[in-house]
Amino acid sequence: GDAAVAASGGGADSLRLRGMPFHSTEADVSSFFRGYSIAAGGIKLGPQGGHGHVRFASVEEARRALVSLNHSYMGNRYIELFWAS
Repeated sequence: GDAAVAASGGGADSLRLRGMPFHSTEADVSSFFRGYSIAAGGIKLGPQGGHGHVRFASVEEARRALVSLNHSYMGNRYIELFWAS
């Protein structure tokens, strides 16, 4: 639950995205990370346009996504990924 995440400092299984098309939806984010296990309800868009936050099912999934997808394109926009912590 959220208490456990807060206690561990959180963020280790989560990535921040920057540079998404402003009209991106959760479905767009989900298909960008197709093949990776995202936690239920793990996609959050914002706070600013083009930004988002994705929580994965495990730290290993987050690391794999970061290594494979950082500097990939979503539509015609270049996406930067960062650890959320």
